[in-house]
Amino acid sequence: QDDAEMMRLLTRSSGVGLFIALVLILLQYPIEQIAFTFIETTPEVQRLASTYFRICIWGAPAVLGLYSFSGWFIGMQNSRYPMFIAITQNIVNILVSLVLVYGFEMKIEGVAIGTLVAQYAGFFINRAFLRYNLDDYFGAMADYDYAIELEPLNSVALFNRGLLRAEVHDNDKAIDDFTKVLSLNSNDYKALYNRAVLYKDTHDFKKALDDINKVIDAYPSFAGAYFLRYEINRLSGNMHSAEKDYNKSMALAKKP
Repeated sequence: QDDAEMMRLLTRSSGVGLFIALVLILLQYPIEQIAFTFIETTPEVQRLASTYFRICIWGAPAVLGLYSFSGWFIGMQNSRYPMFIAITQNIVNILVSLVLVYGFEMKIEGVAIGTLVAQYAGFFINRAFLRYNLDDYFGAMADYDYAIELEPLNSVALFNRGLLRAEVHDNDKAIDDFTKVLSLNSNDYKALYNRAVLYKDTHDFKKALDDINKVIDAYPSFAGAYFLRYEINRLSGNMHSAEKDYNKSMALAKKP
């Protein structure tokens, strides 16, 4: 009953947010005109501000939706997700804006589109988190798909989609996602560890060992990495190395 009430609260707040966003979009022209009656600007500044406003106003549904999700997560005593999304949004905003401004010379339009893309990427990642918490894995993956379409270099969305694909045993596509994450950051040891698990599950023991060895080199006190390497060596028939890794993982696990 409490869970149902919490979902009703989220649905109501999201509905109100969407209604307000649609009103803002429909009234964007009078809002713009009223704003400039209170602000004295040069014609050039007004032109630039109008361009930015007319692009960013289309992000109102995403922004207000994010407010609803963030408030809901905080109310559920989970402030980690909203903080995580805020950081991701800022990174996406910076990357997309830099590409559009300096790569495509779009100037103020590029900055505005970067903001818009970041807002919708944040919205879809946030909704994916929610769907994951509700055990709707395929719905969460669909939202990560949208976020990746908006920003193909979004390593957070790629990594989380990889985890979900592994959860539903779509191992080949999960490996593909972790590989894309590693192409963006070769030192992402979480991606290396998870890819090693999947290579083990698909019996590609050589690649699994390559990945887990890199993790152990970076984190020599990580008991879980030694235990995974024990499993890989055991399954591949290297029992001597498997025994050493098992003993090492047990010794590390016992340390306070």
